[in-house]
Amino acid sequence: MSKVNPRIARMRRRIRQADAAKAAGKLIYWERGASAANGMDAESMALANNPRFVSIIEKSRARYIAEGGIPIEEVRRQLGLPAKKKRRKTS
Repeated sequence: MSKVNPRIARMRRRIRQADAAKAAGKLIYWERGASAANGMDAESMALANNPRFVSIIEKSRARYIAEGGIPIEEVRRQLGLPAKKKRRKTS
């Protein structure tokens, strides 16, 4: 039995994974750590396609619309952070 080159074995594994992803309709082309389709990194893609995470975001948005939010100044006060300096308008 001949030894398989580790690089070849790794490529075969990646091809099998890509075939499985394609069959499931989840194939994304990656280039330098970001999907070529929309520039999202792997973590962002994973979260955007996670039904549980999407549900949390949708519930949070609905609650914000119904009840409103906390002004950033109040959040900073509660966390003991200094007030943000106001920017001067430039013409």
